[in-house]
Amino acid sequence: MKDKGVQEINQLESKPKRRRSTLPWEKIYKYAKIYYEHYGNLEVPTKFKTNDGFTFDENGTIKEELY
Repeated sequence: MKDKGVQEINQLESKPKRRRSTLPWEKIYKYAKIYYEHYGNLEVPTKFKTNDGFTFDENGTIKEELY
């Protein structure tokens, strides 16, 4: 019983795991560059999805967390 409590505390203290992109870095760079050239920054909104790198598209296949 005590071990379960320790495990729960350890889970709360652990850092969230970042999702790794399945895209090659060259493609990630390409989309980041397009976004930067359009907006002048890399402050991409958390829920940003796109198909072309800068236009938000709810059904976009490229998600912000991937680049």
